[in-house]
Amino acid sequence: MVNTTIGPPVDRLGVVSGILLEKAKEKCLDYKYEKMLSEMKNISWQSKVANGTRQWTYQTCNEFGFYQTSNNRSDTFGDRFKVDFFIKQCMDIYSESMNATYLERVVAETNRQFGGLNPNTTNVLYVHGSIDPWHAPGLTSTNKPELPTIFIESAPHIVPTCIHRLKPIHHNSPRRVIKSLNIWSSCW
Repeated sequence: MVNTTIGPPVDRLGVVSGILLEKAKEKCLDYKYEKMLSEMKNISWQSKVANGTRQWTYQTCNEFGFYQTSNNRSDTFGDRFKVDFFIKQCMDIYSESMNATYLERVVAETNRQFGGLNPNTTNVLYVHGSIDPWHAPGLTSTNKPELPTIFIESAPHIVPTCIHRLKPIHHNSPRRVIKSLNIWSSCW
Protein backbone atom coordinates (compact mmCIF):
# COMPACT_ATOMS: atom_id res chain seq x y z
CA MET A 1 0.00 0.00 0.00
CA VAL A 2 2.92 2.40 0.51
CA ASN A 3 4.63 1.64 -2.83
CA THR A 4 3.63 4.74 -4.80
CA THR A 5 5.32 3.44 -7.97
CA ILE A 6 2.33 1.09 -8.41
CA GLY A 7 0.01 4.05 -8.83
CA PRO A 8 -2.83 5.62 -6.85
CA PRO A 9 -4.11 4.02 -3.63
CA VAL A 10 -6.91 2.14 -5.39
CA ASP A 11 -4.38 0.41 -7.70
CA ARG A 12 -2.20 -0.48 -4.72
CA LEU A 13 -5.25 -1.91 -2.96
CA GLY A 14 -5.85 -4.07 -6.02
CA VAL A 15 -2.31 -5.45 -5.82
CA VAL A 16 -2.63 -6.16 -2.09
CA SER A 17 -6.01 -7.84 -2.65
CA GLY A 18 -4.47 -10.00 -5.36
CA ILE A 19 -1.70 -11.12 -3.03
CA LEU A 20 -4.20 -11.97 -0.27
CA LEU A 21 -6.47 -13.87 -2.66
CA GLU A 22 -3.51 -15.86 -3.96
CA LYS A 23 -2.40 -16.77 -0.43
CA ALA A 24 -5.96 -17.80 0.45
CA LYS A 25 -6.19 -19.83 -2.79
CA GLU A 26 -9.26 -17.83 -3.81
CA LYS A 27 -10.13 -16.46 -7.25
CA CYS A 28 -12.33 -13.56 -6.20
CA LEU A 29 -13.47 -11.69 -3.12
CA ASP A 30 -17.15 -12.10 -2.31
CA TYR A 31 -17.91 -8.87 -0.50
CA LYS A 32 -21.65 -9.37 0.01
CA TYR A 33 -22.78 -8.52 3.55
CA GLU A 34 -25.33 -11.36 3.72
CA LYS A 35 -22.68 -13.94 2.76
CA MET A 36 -20.38 -12.62 5.48
CA LEU A 37 -23.21 -12.83 8.03
CA SER A 38 -23.96 -16.40 6.99
CA GLU A 39 -20.31 -17.39 7.43
CA MET A 40 -19.98 -15.58 10.77
CA LYS A 41 -23.11 -17.24 12.15
CA ASN A 42 -21.74 -20.69 11.33
CA ILE A 43 -20.46 -21.98 14.68
CA SER A 44 -19.06 -25.25 13.32
CA TRP A 45 -15.36 -25.93 13.97
CA GLN A 46 -15.10 -26.78 10.26
CA SER A 47 -16.33 -23.34 9.14
CA LYS A 48 -14.08 -20.83 7.36
CA VAL A 49 -14.34 -18.47 10.34
CA ALA A 50 -13.37 -21.05 12.98
CA ASN A 51 -9.73 -20.01 12.43
CA GLY A 52 -10.22 -17.20 14.93
CA THR A 53 -12.17 -14.73 12.80
CA ARG A 54 -15.48 -15.32 14.57
CA GLN A 55 -13.81 -15.31 18.00
CA TRP A 56 -11.85 -12.11 17.31
CA THR A 57 -14.95 -10.37 15.97
CA TYR A 58 -16.87 -11.36 19.09
CA GLN A 59 -14.10 -9.99 21.28
CA THR A 60 -14.17 -6.65 19.43
CA CYS A 61 -17.95 -6.54 19.86
CA ASN A 62 -17.85 -7.52 23.52
CA GLU A 63 -14.64 -5.97 24.92
CA PHE A 64 -12.55 -3.75 22.64
CA GLY A 65 -14.71 -1.93 20.12
CA PHE A 66 -11.79 -0.83 17.96
CA TYR A 67 -12.55 -1.18 14.30
CA GLN A 68 -10.82 -0.26 11.06
CA THR A 69 -13.12 2.61 10.22
CA SER A 70 -13.07 5.05 7.35
CA ASN A 71 -15.08 8.23 7.63
CA ASN A 72 -13.06 10.56 5.40
CA ARG A 73 -14.39 10.91 1.85
CA SER A 74 -10.90 11.48 0.42
CA ASP A 75 -9.45 8.24 1.90
CA THR A 76 -9.06 5.07 -0.19
CA PHE A 77 -12.24 3.57 1.27
CA GLY A 78 -14.11 6.86 1.43
CA ASP A 79 -16.66 7.29 4.18
CA ARG A 80 -18.35 3.90 3.76
CA PHE A 81 -17.02 2.17 6.88
CA LYS A 82 -18.04 4.31 9.82
CA VAL A 83 -18.23 2.82 13.30
CA ASP A 84 -22.00 2.35 12.86
CA PHE A 85 -21.28 -0.27 10.18
CA PHE A 86 -19.32 -2.38 12.68
CA ILE A 87 -21.88 -1.94 15.47
CA LYS A 88 -24.57 -3.16 13.07
CA GLN A 89 -22.33 -6.10 12.19
CA CYS A 90 -22.06 -7.05 15.88
CA MET A 91 -25.82 -6.81 16.27
CA ASP A 92 -26.49 -8.85 13.11
CA ILE A 93 -24.01 -11.62 13.96
CA TYR A 94 -24.35 -12.02 17.72
CA SER A 95 -27.20 -10.10 19.32
CA GLU A 96 -29.45 -7.08 18.82
CA SER A 97 -28.39 -6.01 22.33
CA MET A 98 -24.82 -5.29 21.15
CA ASN A 99 -25.72 -1.72 20.20
CA ALA A 100 -23.68 1.49 20.62
CA THR A 101 -24.73 1.88 24.27
CA TYR A 102 -23.66 -1.69 25.02
CA LEU A 103 -20.35 -1.18 23.23
CA GLU A 104 -19.59 2.01 25.18
CA ARG A 105 -20.26 0.18 28.44
CA VAL A 106 -18.14 -2.91 27.72
CA VAL A 107 -15.22 -0.90 26.29
CA ALA A 108 -15.24 1.33 29.38
CA GLU A 109 -15.18 -1.78 31.58
CA THR A 110 -12.30 -3.31 29.59
CA ASN A 111 -10.31 -0.07 29.87
CA ARG A 112 -11.07 0.17 33.59
CA GLN A 113 -9.98 -3.44 34.17
CA PHE A 114 -6.78 -3.32 32.09
CA GLY A 115 -5.83 0.37 32.29
CA GLY A 116 -6.48 1.46 28.70
CA LEU A 117 -3.48 3.51 27.52
CA ASN A 118 -2.15 3.64 31.09
CA PRO A 119 -1.74 -0.05 31.90
CA ASN A 120 -0.41 -1.13 35.26
CA THR A 121 1.98 -3.77 33.87
CA THR A 122 5.55 -4.90 34.25
CA ASN A 123 7.67 -7.24 32.11
CA VAL A 124 5.60 -6.39 29.04
CA LEU A 125 7.13 -5.02 25.85
CA TYR A 126 4.62 -3.13 23.70
CA VAL A 127 5.50 -3.42 20.00
CA HIS A 128 3.53 -1.79 17.19
CA GLY A 129 4.04 -1.04 13.53
CA SER A 130 3.09 2.22 11.85
CA ILE A 131 0.97 0.53 9.17
CA ASP A 132 -0.76 -1.79 11.62
CA PRO A 133 -4.34 -0.50 11.67
CA TRP A 134 -4.54 -1.45 15.34
CA HIS A 135 -1.57 0.64 16.49
CA ALA A 136 -3.86 3.59 17.24
CA PRO A 137 -5.51 2.01 20.31
CA GLY A 138 -2.19 0.54 21.45
CA LEU A 139 0.61 1.84 23.62
CA THR A 140 3.14 3.27 21.15
CA SER A 141 5.19 5.53 23.42
CA THR A 142 5.67 6.16 27.11
CA ASN A 143 7.91 8.02 29.55
CA LYS A 144 7.81 5.15 32.03
CA PRO A 145 10.81 2.78 31.94
CA GLU A 146 8.65 -0.06 33.30
CA LEU A 147 6.42 0.23 30.18
CA PRO A 148 8.88 -0.17 27.28
CA THR A 149 7.54 0.42 23.79
CA ILE A 150 8.88 -0.13 20.30
CA PHE A 151 7.24 1.63 17.36
CA ILE A 152 8.47 0.36 13.99
CA GLU A 153 7.98 2.51 10.90
CA SER A 154 6.43 0.67 7.93
CA ALA A 155 5.75 -2.47 9.99
CA PRO A 156 2.41 -4.26 9.53
CA HIS A 157 0.18 -6.03 12.04
CA ILE A 158 1.92 -9.39 11.58
CA VAL A 159 5.03 -10.51 9.78
CA PRO A 160 4.23 -13.95 8.41
CA THR A 161 7.51 -14.26 6.50
CA CYS A 162 9.71 -14.33 9.59
CA ILE A 163 7.53 -14.81 12.67
CA HIS A 164 8.35 -18.54 12.67
CA ARG A 165 11.98 -17.67 13.54
CA LEU A 166 11.06 -16.07 16.85
CA LYS A 167 11.60 -18.05 20.01
CA PRO A 168 9.72 -17.53 23.29
CA ILE A 169 11.16 -14.64 25.29
CA HIS A 170 11.84 -15.26 28.96
CA HIS A 171 11.81 -12.19 31.21
CA ASN A 172 14.99 -13.27 32.99
CA SER A 173 17.04 -13.46 29.79
CA PRO A 174 17.96 -9.99 28.43
CA ARG A 175 20.22 -11.50 25.76
CA ARG A 176 17.33 -13.60 24.45
CA VAL A 177 15.12 -10.51 24.30
CA ILE A 178 17.73 -8.62 22.29
CA LYS A 179 18.31 -11.59 19.98
CA SER A 180 14.57 -11.98 19.34
CA LEU A 181 14.17 -8.27 18.69
CA ASN A 182 17.08 -8.36 16.24
CA ILE A 183 15.47 -11.27 14.37
CA TRP A 184 12.12 -9.52 14.38
CA SER A 185 13.47 -6.20 13.15
CA SER A 186 15.45 -7.96 10.39
CA CYS A 187 12.11 -8.80 8.77
CA TRP A 188 12.00 -5.22 7.50
